Amino acid sequence: MAISRRAFGLGLLGAAAAGTGGYLTLKDRPEFRGYLGNKAHLFGFIGGEKQAFLADPDVVHALGG
Repeated sequence: MAISRRAFGLGLLGAAAAGTGGYLTLKDRPEFRGYLGNKAHLFGFIGGEKQAFLADPDVVHALGG
């Protein structure tokens, strides 16, 4: 019994929606914290790091500028 593309796509969409909804529902519950991983706070200044990198004459030459 073959499955159509539409049925496969809708099933995949439903599974993604259920997974996202389950994660958003369970992420703040302390009893599930070990299963979903610990929160990581990210920080940094990506733009400033790129400015110094692109100011290097060797990099500018390698990029063809």
